[in-house]
Amino acid sequence: VLLVVSFSLIFKPFDVIDFWFQSLLQAKYTAISRSVAAVISSSLKLLLVFLGAQLILFAVAHLIQAVIGTLLLIYFYVIKSKHKISDWKFSKQKTKELFSQGLVVYLGTIFSVIYLKVDQVMLKWLAGAEEVGIYAVAASLSEAWYFVPTAIVTSFFPKLIKLKQENSKQYHYRLQQLFDLLFFLALVIAVLVSLLAKPIISILFGEAYLGAIPILVVHIWAALFIFMRAVFSKWILIEDVLMFSLITQGLGALANIFLNFWLIPLYGGLGAAYATLIAYAMASYIALLVHPKTRVVFVMMTKSFFAIIRYSLLRKGS
Repeated sequence: VLLVVSFSLIFKPFDVIDFWFQSLLQAKYTAISRSVAAVISSSLKLLLVFLGAQLILFAVAHLIQAVIGTLLLIYFYVIKSKHKISDWKFSKQKTKELFSQGLVVYLGTIFSVIYLKVDQVMLKWLAGAEEVGIYAVAASLSEAWYFVPTAIVTSFFPKLIKLKQENSKQYHYRLQQLFDLLFFLALVIAVLVSLLAKPIISILFGEAYLGAIPILVVHIWAALFIFMRAVFSKWILIEDVLMFSLITQGLGALANIFLNFWLIPLYGGLGAAYATLIAYAMASYIALLVHPKTRVVFVMMTKSFFAIIRYSLLRKGS
């Protein structure tokens, strides 16, 4: 299964087409490609469920999604750009440049994966497989929302780059608006999921997973920091301060591991949820207070916590 799924990585280099569309503010073509691929793959997986198919076939369905998404991206690229893939040229100098910059981001991404998934690994060690199953249900429902900030920030990314070059004041104003928007969306999602956690889990997973309710109620609040982290990640690229990605993600990973060792033996899956929430807060918010360069983002995030009050006062003032 792992071998089949890993073949989808072969198609990742074609994501450069996605970046090309983003640079032209035409991300809709990427959205269409991936949405069509996801619908086809999901339909195939549902069919496999009804047929009682072997697990390996679900891995094949995952691979098919990558293939279809890539083929559609290539199709839109050829149609819209009037270029061919065969026109692409290799640059040794650009390769060295991208690798030296990307290495820091790559290491930071490893840390982000660690503190995103280490809780489930440590739960298996410290609490057992049953606790992992209950926790995984809550985590999957919470993490299902994480595509929202990525989609929003990606669509604004080229505009932010342009504003950074042309109008610094407007650039910071738009950044603050993005932080405010994503914080508000995360807050709405966190409140709704917290209130509806019991019926959601009961309907989707049944009575056996009711233990996931308190875990979900805690875990979903990490979205406040995950959503705003999406803006911070783009800020790191725009400002060319890639080292902060490694530093903050590293702090988050270390904090999550330490907190899991402490809280899981005491509270099980609920402890892991608290560890995740605190680790995200440290990596994506508190850590930004340490260095002068990132304090401007820390201030923006802090202002977002009071966005509703700020905008209410502005409306009254006007």
